[in-house]
Amino acid sequence: SQDEAAKLPDLVVAQGLKNKILTEIKLIDTTAPKPNQTGVISFKLTAIGIYSVLLNFLRAIESLNLPVAFESTNLTRQNDRFSLEATIKVFFR
Repeated sequence: SQDEAAKLPDLVVAQGLKNKILTEIKLIDTTAPKPNQTGVISFKLTAIGIYSVLLNFLRAIESLNLPVAFESTNLTRQNDRFSLEATIKVFFR
């Protein structure tokens, strides 16, 4: 449902805290479902942390009980940390 999909920011922040990384997630757009099509909520995610921890964080997001797709990702190194920017889409009916 759209209500479940809208919970993604809270789930991402919780995973960020659990993995001890800095996260920020912002709503980009919402597309309402049409007959025989799903609706989509798009978010922009920024996360900063150690590479292996960021990977665990991404795996945790993928394993959520939501149909999530990473539309784009950008990973850059900043000394011993990495900065991840991603566009995430959550689908709902």
